Amino acid sequence: MGTGATARLSKKSNSAPNRVAFPVAVFTVAKRLSRGAYPMSAPFWNTISFNGLFELGRSSGPITVTRAVANILVVEDHFDSARPIIVALEKAGHHVTHADGGDAALADLRHDQRDLVVLDLLMPQTDGFDVLKVMRSYLRWHNVPVIVVSAAADSDIQRAEQLGAQQVFRKGSFGLRDLVASVNQILDDGATEQAN
Repeated sequence: MGTGATARLSKKSNSAPNRVAFPVAVFTVAKRLSRGAYPMSAPFWNTISFNGLFELGRSSGPITVTRAVANILVVEDHFDSARPIIVALEKAGHHVTHADGGDAALADLRHDQRDLVVLDLLMPQTDGFDVLKVMRSYLRWHNVPVIVVSAAADSDIQRAEQLGAQQVFRKGSFGLRDLVASVNQILDDGATEQAN
C-alpha cells in the first residue's frame, strides 16, 4: 500500500477506537476470478494453486486451509437411496440439493449453478443418460463434473463414461467415504486447474 492508503486507514482507525489498521491477505477458491469485484491493483492480485498455497504455508509458518463449500446436486428417484449420500456430503461441509428425477435435475440446473452432480442412471421418464447428454451439449454445464451412482449394467456404465461421467460407483458396492473422497478430489482438481 502507498502512504496515502496507510494514512487513510490510520485516520479511520483513530476515529473508531475498535478498529486497527493492518494488512489483510485473502485466500479464496473461485471458479471464475473477477477482479472487478475487488478494488485491487494488479500487483496485489495473484492466483495460486492448492499446492502453491501449501508451499506458502510451509515457508512462512502455519496456515490453515479449508475446502470451499461446493454446491452439489444429487439426482436419485428413490429418496431412501439419496438420503445417505446427501447426509455424507453435508457432513463433509457441502451444500446439497436433491432432485427426484431427470426433469427436476434439469430444472434445478437451469436456475442454480452446481459445482458437481451425483447422478443415478436408471430413472423413469428423463433418465441419467438424457441428463448427461443435455449437460454436455450446453456450454454452461459442459464442464460440471458428474459422478454416477447406479445399479446399471456394464454396457450402461460404459455409455455413461462415454457421455462424460468422471467417476462411476455401483450401488451396493461402494462406501460413502469413498464417494465423498472422490467428490472432494474432483472438486480439488477442478479448483487447481482453474487456479493455474
